Amino acid sequence: MKQKAFLGTAIAAALLLGANVASACAISAWSSATGLTVADTNEPAAGVNNPVSGGFTRYSARCGLRVNAQNKFVQDNTPQNETSYRVRFYYYTGDITGSTQIFRARNGSGANVFSVSHDGANMTVNLIGGGSDSLAVVDNRWYMVQLDWAQGTGLTGRIRGAGATPCVAPATSCSNNEEIIVAGSTAEQVQDVQLGLLATSGVTVTTPVFFDEFDSRRTTTPPRLVRGDANASGVVNTADVTNVLLEINNQGLRTGQPDCNESGVVNTADVTCVLLLIGNPD
Repeated sequence: MKQKAFLGTAIAAALLLGANVASACAISAWSSATGLTVADTNEPAAGVNNPVSGGFTRYSARCGLRVNAQNKFVQDNTPQNETSYRVRFYYYTGDITGSTQIFRARNGSGANVFSVSHDGANMTVNLIGGGSDSLAVVDNRWYMVQLDWAQGTGLTGRIRGAGATPCVAPATSCSNNEEIIVAGSTAEQVQDVQLGLLATSGVTVTTPVFFDEFDSRRTTTPPRLVRGDANASGVVNTADVTNVLLEINNQGLRTGQPDCNESGVVNTADVTCVLLLIGNPD
């Protein structure tokens, strides 16, 4: 099974989770694409970096994947009889009505082993033969989806974002209840995965959704990126304030995660957010 990531300005396949690199936006790392072309991957443009106003957004580095209608998705056929699957990706909720799966891991018959859905107000994780768990979300914000599945042991993970303070386990003690726990046991195996707006009807997209930093693995959980780490140094400090200001002043897109408040736009609110995180990492 390959690991795949939206890296730097590219949507690229990698055998290891790589560093941010400069290359053209692409969807060629995926086995196939339905309704999507290279034009659906791009960088935020100076002065037009607001996805609500028609611009592109990204969570990390330079490039994100835009999905502006239902039944548009990419598919990875490289999982082969996987008995464990761990995935992390970032999802910008946009503004949609109706319910759609945004991610699904399927068995050899095309049935979902587990999936993530979004209905405009909630994100819900479902497990075949098991239950589900949901988290309320808001429009036009970035969320991390991080899930661990293993044959016969259920599903765990986290959905967090929108600039929220992180939850401290147990999830019942947290107002945002970001921890995902889905009980259930299944003998299924993962054969392929799909990412995008997977519904074929009933979904209207007012503001596009975006995907970024997809990473899948067999045995280790892909980590959460460091929010506010604009220069990709691994820590949040005053250098990140400088880097956010450089991007705001059209001095080039930063290599890390400058959208500190996860709003889809890099602006002065992110400077304030970074200053609050210095010495108080989340």
